[in-house]
Amino acid sequence: MWEDRTLGHLVSLKALIECEALLKPRARMPSWNEIQSDYPELICYRPEPNEETYFVSHRWDGLEHPDPTGWQLEALINWGKQARYSGDHKAINVWLDYMSLPQKPRNEAENIIFQSGLGNIRKTISLLRHATLVSISGNSDDEDLAAMCKRGWIFFELLIAKDHTKYSKLIFERYGVRQIYTSEVVTMDYVKNLNETICIDSPQLIYAWFKKNHIVCTNGSDLLYLCSLLHEHSNKINHRLPPPGVDFNVVNRFSIAEMLKYTVNRFSGLSPRFPNLFMKELKYYGSEGDKEAFFDVLFVYRPPVPEIDVWIKVRDLPIDEMMIDLDTGNSKMYPGVNFEFDPESGAVRATVI
Repeated sequence: MWEDRTLGHLVSLKALIECEALLKPRARMPSWNEIQSDYPELICYRPEPNEETYFVSHRWDGLEHPDPTGWQLEALINWGKQARYSGDHKAINVWLDYMSLPQKPRNEAENIIFQSGLGNIRKTISLLRHATLVSISGNSDDEDLAAMCKRGWIFFELLIAKDHTKYSKLIFERYGVRQIYTSEVVTMDYVKNLNETICIDSPQLIYAWFKKNHIVCTNGSDLLYLCSLLHEHSNKINHRLPPPGVDFNVVNRFSIAEMLKYTVNRFSGLSPRFPNLFMKELKYYGSEGDKEAFFDVLFVYRPPVPEIDVWIKVRDLPIDEMMIDLDTGNSKMYPGVNFEFDPESGAVRATVI
């Protein structure tokens, strides 16, 4: 895979800890461009089977450079040293955008690599282990993590990793780079599933929720692009027909394996793969003797969310099918959306909350 230069390159931490120029005080994380010209020995084109390769999420701590104080570089160096001197002597390689993809200014060939690397970022995350460099933002781990999740690209990367049931190794700046690797790998419970939080029916809906929750990108124009990637990632189908193997409005019986392929969240009843699917009822029956465990599930059709901030006559909407409570303005089918009802005009307006 990594022989394909258009995906960006991996950086070897084993080589990084031997690079004298980057071990000096006040050194900062080198860019892709600097690695190509000054430190080509850092590039790993073909990881060995016994090496561990990570996608690293990190914050741009400065407008002109992601690592103005050098703490992120020092963290990577100490991670590499820890790997070298640990009992199993495993080498670490990382994919980190600033080092793995061309930075501005880019020529035409470099821009092709950059665009291809971004376009394949979901694939890259799905194939690699995951780590997060957590910059200091508040007064505790939780505040630091919450602030990280206000950055669009980090939110996106962690969400994709979580969708692939990955864990993230958290590397905290606040503990000092020599002590940050003592904690165990933790699950990403601080990243909510997107389809539990907001309707994913369109990039514009996701964008509105991002803006409402003050999620930003260092490059402001990236935010709508991110929303398009998330929409593409989360939506595989959106029409009246049920997914293969599902019948609407009747009880479906599924094995555990069959149920898993629909990726339905048991708390929200929603599926990131099938936005037109809503689980109304679920019953589980455990195995007995030779009889395998199974689920009885009632699925109903979930209509697309109406256009946001537009008054629509109630008679023009399938209110019952959408499970909208006109008294409260809520519907389990549409988390993150409120439906305001005007009895005088007999119209409903959907707004992002």
